[in-house]
Amino acid sequence: MVASPRRLLSGCFCCIDRSTPAGGTPSRRNFLAGSAAALGLGTAIAANKPAAAVDSCFDTTGSLIESGQDVWAGILDHRPAGACTAQFPTYTTSRMVSGGPMTADVFACHLQPVEEAIAHGLYAPWLPSADDAARLHAIFPQGVCDYTKGDLGLPPELHANGK
Repeated sequence: MVASPRRLLSGCFCCIDRSTPAGGTPSRRNFLAGSAAALGLGTAIAANKPAAAVDSCFDTTGSLIESGQDVWAGILDHRPAGACTAQFPTYTTSRMVSGGPMTADVFACHLQPVEEAIAHGLYAPWLPSADDAARLHAIFPQGVCDYTKGDLGLPPELHANGK
């Protein structure tokens, strides 16, 4: 099986079996159908995961660069960059710099006063001077996002973990 990473909307990667004419559809269909039939959705996918479906990255010709458990290290943790992370670095966004999650799934945020955000270290390692704080307050007079409180625009019945 020759696998190719495909970037999903969530920012995750999945493996596609390129040995089938339809780009892997039969393998994925069998994998997911077997998962749903054999177990509940919660543990089904992991239990039916093909052995070849591992974290990997490939060059532009489809050749494997590296695969294994730590190849994407350093993106969602503070470990040194794995081989794939080093080859394909992620870049930050203004929302991530302001404390937003990498998932970018907060569309309407709860606000907090600029002073509170500074006191909680939101801008660390940068520590705004008094002039910087005044400028932030002038730009964001209603406050800045408090991403720890989840999505303000999410309907209450969809809130997870009380957020």
